[in-house]
Amino acid sequence: MSDMQNDSVNPKQFERLVKQGVIGYVEQHFKRPLHQAIDLTLIPGDLVDDGNEYEQWQHTFFSPIAPLAAYVPTYPVPGNHEYNSPNYFKYFTLPTNGSSRYLEHWYWVDQSNVRVISLDTNKTSTATNMSNYRIEEQLAWLDKVLTQTCQQKHIDFVFAQMHHPHKSELWGQGELDYSGKIVAKLEQFSTACNKPSIHFFGHTHGYSRGVSRDHHHAMVNVASAGGNLDYFGEGDYIQTDYTEYSVSQAEYGFVLVDVNAGNDPWFELKRISLGSQYKPLNNELRDSLKVRKNNTPPKRPVILMTSSKSILPSSNTVVASEFSDVDGDLFGAAHWQVSTSCNDFTNPLVDHWYQHQNIYNGQDTRAGLAHNRFDFSGLDISSRYCLRVRYRDRSLAWSEWSIPQPLPPMKAL
Repeated sequence: MSDMQNDSVNPKQFERLVKQGVIGYVEQHFKRPLHQAIDLTLIPGDLVDDGNEYEQWQHTFFSPIAPLAAYVPTYPVPGNHEYNSPNYFKYFTLPTNGSSRYLEHWYWVDQSNVRVISLDTNKTSTATNMSNYRIEEQLAWLDKVLTQTCQQKHIDFVFAQMHHPHKSELWGQGELDYSGKIVAKLEQFSTACNKPSIHFFGHTHGYSRGVSRDHHHAMVNVASAGGNLDYFGEGDYIQTDYTEYSVSQAEYGFVLVDVNAGNDPWFELKRISLGSQYKPLNNELRDSLKVRKNNTPPKRPVILMTSSKSILPSSNTVVASEFSDVDGDLFGAAHWQVSTSCNDFTNPLVDHWYQHQNIYNGQDTRAGLAHNRFDFSGLDISSRYCLRVRYRDRSLAWSEWSIPQPLPPMKAL
């Protein structure tokens, strides 16, 4: 959970999230003591509204979280609202395995078969404190940790947490290129080492969950635990419908991740929502994702036919075989490419993918659409084309590409 910074309009929201949300959910679903049900709590920043204000730590963070933090270890990273305050570093004793000059700004900790890597994406500037942690030294440290993690057989998954998003559907002003550099390293690690990864973040006050197209990597905005929500259409926010994200919702809530070790490692992520001030919810399951490390890819699709013998430039519909997966996974995504040659898709003319759902601004834009049909338009009717498709399951494995299929000659209307 993240961004519990006090909202004056809803000052008790974080307290509600801890007591009614986390603890209430544990009591209802786990039937065992808190310290046995939850191993650790991750907080990707903005614990308070102003980290330099002593009383905020007591009244808006420690008092509300006490019923949870007294029994479950808490691992935070600083957000921009901590302002690099000495208070943050006095209140937490964190692992000191980060860079020697920046102890407790970035670090890692293991829990069973998961390595949690915590990072600092802040650049603070106040009258009394100027610091920049968006530096190459942190990236080099991350490279070293990921290299070691790749070689350690007992680690199956990497979870990273940082405050700022690389991409944010609800608040584009909060996006950060430095976070993108971190994400790229995690993506490459997940593919090279066959160890799926997640990066958790905040900064944007709402929930978003997505996946990288070409890597076993998920991205999850776990806010808001108390900060005023970023609604669609509010103010002059930059809001973008990114293909990587399958859901974005302005809501209070937390994310619970259940992890399995052993011969069949997997993790399952669940978003538990408390709704908004306009529509309160009581621990409603709003989203989930289950990823297995050992995952058989879906069956290779086959392009079956086009909708007509002649492809019309304004309505080019292609049909492929149905999605099929031996593990029983559901359809996750489809990726279509069009090229001028069946032997070369290096620079495709069309390179488009879509996920099984796309919940954006309160609507699922994929609802009712077939997963195995795709319409191409705007192609030059005097040219010849070839296309291929691949399918992905919801555990993030892609099938092989279909055998490239030439399109028949196109005729003008």
